[in-house]
Amino acid sequence: MKTINKILSFIFILTILIFTLYLILNFRLYIVATGSMQPTFQVNELVVIKCSNDDTTYQVGDIITYYDSSIDIDVTHRIVEINNNEIYTKGDNNNARDLHPITRDKIVGKVIWNSTFLGNLYVKYKIQILVIMILIIIVVNIFPESKNKSKESKH
Repeated sequence: MKTINKILSFIFILTILIFTLYLILNFRLYIVATGSMQPTFQVNELVVIKCSNDDTTYQVGDIITYYDSSIDIDVTHRIVEINNNEIYTKGDNNNARDLHPITRDKIVGKVIWNSTFLGNLYVKYKIQILVIMILIIIVVNIFPESKNKSKESKH
């Protein structure tokens, strides 16, 4: 029982650490929803975005995520042209660039890492992962109480 509690505590602490790092370092996680970026990214692939407000960090060829207000979603495409404050993007699997340019203030950030395996794992097991996280939180919160009760009963 002690080993299980230690493992659950470790997973809980690791999860909190990962979420904290993402918040502090300003990362976002996305799951690719369409095939517009194939073969670079597959549908259901996990992409990690490093959010940045630094205008000088974006160049032609970078893969960025930006907010498209016309369809009210974030889109991940490659920069194909920069003309002053207008940035033109294109999905790698699309024949033409996107119809409308975006401005730098619409950019969420740049893709820095991706994983097909983790994306597929998340898509396939997201409900189970959520249930496991909730159970870990419950067990970790119950464990200190049961430990304190056993100490009290010995005295």
